[in-house]
Amino acid sequence: MGKKNGFSPRHEDILFFTKSSTFTFNLDAIRVPQKYYRERNNMAGANPGDVWQFSHVHYCSAEREQHPTQKPEALIERMICASSNPEDLVLDPFVGSGTTCRVAKLLQRRWIGIDINPEYIQMGERRLQSTEIQLDSIDPRLDRVPRDLPKQKVSAQKTLLD
Repeated sequence: MGKKNGFSPRHEDILFFTKSSTFTFNLDAIRVPQKYYRERNNMAGANPGDVWQFSHVHYCSAEREQHPTQKPEALIERMICASSNPEDLVLDPFVGSGTTCRVAKLLQRRWIGIDINPEYIQMGERRLQSTEIQLDSIDPRLDRVPRDLPKQKVSAQKTLLD
């Protein structure tokens, strides 16, 4: 929401809770490709860190529903991939537009969605029937190719591609 006095917030907090010290965290499922090659870096990608940048769901997007706080499917995908495995149970106690349940279903997770508003429940049920994947807010860093690969690896890659 725009503000007339002060800065408009450009972030939203995501809270991560667990009941025990043993929990699922699938770092390899959410790695972000490196920008530069370094021997010490994991070239499978970096941990995305605790600040993520995803665009809001644009009003003309095919993914857009009539919900005031709809989250991008790509954002929810990262959270679900990081914190669960196929067949795990994903709970969304404030289901809203149904994004979490829809993405959980696409990622082969079981899910439970709860909301007090019957209109949002119907919205979520309608979205769950769609099988189209609409991840329109994908982190642009996922398209990275390291800019400075060592010469011996670049020449080895060229011979493999020829």
